[in-house]
Amino acid sequence: NQITPENIGKWKETEPVRDQMDWTALDAMFDYAENKGYRVKQHTFVWGIQEPSWISGLSATEQREEVEEWIRLFGERYGNRVHMIDVVNEPLHQKPSYKNAIGGDNGLYGTGWDWVIWTFEKARQYCPGAKLLLNDFDLLKYSTATNTFTNIVNLLKARGLIDGIGEQGHFLEGTSKTTIQNNLNKLTATGLDVYISELDFS
Repeated sequence: NQITPENIGKWKETEPVRDQMDWTALDAMFDYAENKGYRVKQHTFVWGIQEPSWISGLSATEQREEVEEWIRLFGERYGNRVHMIDVVNEPLHQKPSYKNAIGGDNGLYGTGWDWVIWTFEKARQYCPGAKLLLNDFDLLKYSTATNTFTNIVNLLKARGLIDGIGEQGHFLEGTSKTTIQNNLNKLTATGLDVYISELDFS
């Protein structure tokens, strides 16, 4: 009952050339979902891997303007049609090259995760009707990752910027049930909904 784009929702695919947006594939997906009565979860706004190749050559001011423009244009086009958004993907593992341009670690709030907070602020501003999620992997496997992740979640929660947690459930069959349960308990202790956003088995 829900559709999530794998690549076509990522910034690199939507704006491969600066200021030339290609919404063709996303438009088709949204139309298909609505015709079938499905909800759409956007994946993703900010991720350190599939970012546009041209972004690294810009000044910090231009980078910040471009990231905000990307989120704004998405919101203007799909803001009343999208149900959920993975706002930042894999912040523990794949930070964007333009991280410092959007707040860095301690740019404005001194939290260590200011760039994540900035991104969620823009997502809330331009997509106010969507549920906003923070998404990452290995949260149910390693307690250190879970502890760091829940710290970020609580920073966002204190500002009213997050509605749910996305856990990529990759190859959990190699992890003990006790470890999975303990880490899941840490995630649910935030009081937010927890979604298994990706799931596969070897």
